Amino acid sequence: MTNAKLNDLLKQLHAELQKTGDVDGESQAILKDLRNDIARMLEQPSGRIGAQHASLAEDLRDAIGKFEASHPGLTSLMNRVCDVLSDMGI
Repeated sequence: MTNAKLNDLLKQLHAELQKTGDVDGESQAILKDLRNDIARMLEQPSGRIGAQHASLAEDLRDAIGKFEASHPGLTSLMNRVCDVLSDMGI
């Protein structure tokens, strides 16, 4: 999987996170952190894989459990990003 594919998925996930509403305060904080992390990653030059990617993968896995029942489409996209990161060795 190429970095371009990862960036495309991150852009999709970022857009989906922007549209997610109707969540409690704790969930809102989780979504905000994910949006910020993804935005920072998208600003990096492509090809730079590092600790931020590993941190994002861990945060996404945690968020999947939180949002799986209430936002299945969002968690599906989160899973896809985790799969891509895993395929990249992260």
